[in-house]
Amino acid sequence: VRRAGTRALVATAGLALALSAVTFAAPTLLRWWVGASTPPPPTALAWLACLWAGLQLAVVAFTYLLIALGRLRAVAVHTTLGCALGCLGLVAAAPGGTTAALLVGCLGLTAALPGLIRATRRAWPSTDFL
Repeated sequence: VRRAGTRALVATAGLALALSAVTFAAPTLLRWWVGASTPPPPTALAWLACLWAGLQLAVVAFTYLLIALGRLRAVAVHTTLGCALGCLGLVAAAPGGTTAALLVGCLGLTAALPGLIRATRRAWPSTDFL
């Protein structure tokens, strides 16, 4: 479990870095894909969408790792809390626009991570995690 969990977390970090690279290159990629006549999205919106996806990756990685370690209660509590706060944030801030909704949604989703990381540290088969 330790080796598989470590590989999963490293793969998640790699995917988040790749997603960041794509976000950085988004204006060029969009120009190639849809043509120069379509304006790129606002920079803040692109990076917040990247952050949202990166947070989802992190929540999923820790969730699956905790499931493998048999810590279902921690998964239920922390993922439900974080996802509920993220969705509430998206809905509550939607009148302020897409960028505001993503910002508040990311803040809500971030609430899941400390509990998931703490539960993973407690359940990890050795003491050399994070």
